[in-house]
Amino acid sequence: MSSLLVFVGIISGLLFGKELIKPDVISDYHKFQLLAKEQKDYKRIYGRIKVKRGCEIQRGYASWYGPKFHGRKTANGEKYNMFMLTAASKDLPLGSYVLVISPDTGRKVVVRINDRGPYVKGRIIDLSYAAAKKLGLVRRGVGEVIVVPLECLSYETQRKLYDQFIADIIRTF
Repeated sequence: MSSLLVFVGIISGLLFGKELIKPDVISDYHKFQLLAKEQKDYKRIYGRIKVKRGCEIQRGYASWYGPKFHGRKTANGEKYNMFMLTAASKDLPLGSYVLVISPDTGRKVVVRINDRGPYVKGRIIDLSYAAAKKLGLVRRGVGEVIVVPLECLSYETQRKLYDQFIADIIRTF
């Protein structure tokens, strides 16, 4: 439909020497269409976070693991570092990034899945010490979380979280 409008505008401009449809109006129309499509494709969770419809969002309990496993080999072959923003999950792909939100504290953190676990019933993710500290779970040991794969988030949200993730990594060194 929009390409037809552009075509009609160009042809009429060539034939009559006038532009019936101005280019800025067309670009505004495209922006509106993209915005409307995004509203249909995404739903909002936990305030302002946009998540693609149909993506699997996990809600459950998280725990953390630290000194006992520090330096040991993880499922993807690297050494576990309790001061990095990593996590263990039974079903999320190794190497994927997820957003972990703590509804209790309102904090969020992006972690990379590098290990398998947790092996305790009722838990959906094991966080590194650094990730648990950012969420405020260290003292309690266990807390309720929402886990969202980063590819399920809108591009804007991914970009903001990526920048925050890099800043968090730099702060840990």
